[in-house]
Order: sequence, then structure tokens, then C-alpha cells
Amino acid sequence: MNVLMFNFKYWNSIGALLAGIVVTIVLVVLGTIYLKNKSEKTKLLPIQICFYILIILEVAKIYYLISRDGGFNANRYPIVFCSIVMFTYPMFCFKKNKLSDFAMGMSVLPCLVSILFVFLTVGDADLMQGGKFNIIHFHSIIYHLIMFGVSLYLITVKLYKFEFKKSVGIAIGLSGYVLMATLLTVFIQGDISFFGYGFNGSPVFNFLYQKVGYFPGNLCVMLLMWIVTFLVYGLIQICSNIKHKNNNKNKCLEENNND
Repeated sequence: MNVLMFNFKYWNSIGALLAGIVVTIVLVVLGTIYLKNKSEKTKLLPIQICFYILIILEVAKIYYLISRDGGFNANRYPIVFCSIVMFTYPMFCFKKNKLSDFAMGMSVLPCLVSILFVFLTVGDADLMQGGKFNIIHFHSIIYHLIMFGVSLYLITVKLYKFEFKKSVGIAIGLSGYVLMATLLTVFIQGDISFFGYGFNGSPVFNFLYQKVGYFPGNLCVMLLMWIVTFLVYGLIQICSNIKHKNNNKNKCLEENNND
């Protein structure tokens, strides 16, 4: 599969994802309208619910796969890139602490980027595989939509703010997670999606691994994360500074006119 091209093979999967994105955005808008002026504790309640849903989804997926395959395989461990939220959400969704802002940053940008990868690859699998409902594929769509929704919500209710000074910490954190997942994948010899070391490989970066090798490939992934993080945080910071400067300019003009 060439991940650099959109795959429109199965339109039922693409349609489900697009419909899910629309519904997710609507829910985020409604949640923002209702909760934007509430306390931080109240604003975190929807994220807590989403976290519990993700745990249920993950446990249900593992149980289903074990039942289907007759045993536990190494690729069942939740160490894929999108599993990062299983570790970051509990760091901030229950109570504010020193790591809350960092954990939010580790959740927001990767999750917004991941929905792009899902859109690139979702059409490669059929929701009705062999005439049967593809539970795992549907699970993946729902899982990523929740991640996407929480990321937008953190921004719209102003729980998280993009500031360039945070970018280095976020880049280091993401690189650390990639390194951890890479080493664990090799250690367990798991065929882990995204960090694919086994017979199938990664649905996203397999082409890169085939070109330069597994470890050099993941070093390239880390470098890409640094570049994307700096670009996104930098551009948002520039736009924010311009907006702030224009607001101050307009405020000064209004004060002069009043005088």
C-alpha cells in the first residue's frame, strides 16, 4: 500500500469515518457552548468519560481477538502510536497537576495528526469483510474519532493553549514514546501496527522501513515529529502574536478616538 496516496477502495469505511468526523465536531461544538464558562473540573468530565470508553474499547478488542485467534499474541499490547492517549489522559483528566499541561500537549497534536493517517488508510479495509461486520476496523474508527474529538475539545474550551515554548518538551516526549515503543516491539517481536516489526509491518511507515531499515526508519520518524511539532507550534505562536499586536493597536486607536 502506498501511504502517500488516498485509498478509496472501500467507500463504506470512508463514509463511516467522514460521518463520524461530522458528528464528532458537532458534539465538540455543543460541549464547548455548554461548558466553556464552567470550572476546569467540570470541563474535564467529558474527557474522563472518553477515557473510560477507550479502556472499555481496548479491553473488548483484546478479548475479541483472543477469542477469535485462540490465544494472546504479542501484537495485542497497547503500544502503538495512538495508544499514547491511554497513558496521557489519566495524567490530566482527573485532577490538575504539574504534568497536566505536558500530558495535554502529548495528546493534542499527535491525535490531530493521527486522524490524517486514518483518513489515508481507512479505505484499505472493508467494514463488511466477507459479508460480516468488521469489528476491529470499526473499533479503530471509533477509537481515533474519540482521540480527535478530545483534542479539539481541549483547544475549544481553552484547557490547552499552543505556545512555542512548550514545543521542545512535547517533541522530546513524543520521541521518548517512539523510542520506548520501538524497543518494546523488538523485544516482544511483535507485529505492531505503526511500529511494525513483524511479517506485516507498519501500514504507515513500512515503505520507510524497507528503504532504510527499522531503527533508522524510526529515527526518521522522530525527526519528522520534531519538525512537525516546531512548525505547528511556531506557526500558531506567530499567528497569536500578530492577533495580539492587532488587538493592542485597535485598543490604542479606540483610546485615542475617545480622547
